[in-house]
Amino acid sequence: MLRDVLAFTAQETAQILGITVAAANSALQRARASLAARRPDPFDIADSQDAAQRDLLHRYVTAFEAHDIAGLTAILRADAVSSMPPFLWRLTGAESIAQAMGASDSCAGARLVPCLMNGAQGFGQYRPGDDDVLRPFALMAVQIRDGQIAQIVTFLGTQHRFREFGLPDSLQERGIAAR
Repeated sequence: MLRDVLAFTAQETAQILGITVAAANSALQRARASLAARRPDPFDIADSQDAAQRDLLHRYVTAFEAHDIAGLTAILRADAVSSMPPFLWRLTGAESIAQAMGASDSCAGARLVPCLMNGAQGFGQYRPGDDDVLRPFALMAVQIRDGQIAQIVTFLGTQHRFREFGLPDSLQERGIAAR
């Protein structure tokens, strides 16, 4: 961060961290190698023509809406990550994520409607109101890697942004028709 983001010199970085210049340079080389090894494939984005990807997303929606722990665990990578900004909430691992999603009925009756978010797959999450109308709740960005779900980021407080992603203002409880 100090070198590549804030543009400090090796000498300045070493002074800030209280280490030698050689140690600062070595840490930078290790950090760059680690980032390069974990960099997502820029071509692994939503592809409506990819039958396997469509099937994976369909299975995700089905499992999410049914609170199917086994189904979610099967489609999440073992090292999958789920977060929910602005909260400092982060789950790591398919089993942890699936257990958390299935542990509460707070999403009971929720529906997911697909959309694209910066070229990646996303969903608008709708929750039922007292009038049986499904209303916008959150936007969810889903990252796919190696044929499984690698990351789920749920953005709360985004109800007013649904139209920007081509999502309807509400859904009927049955049939998911836009109102």
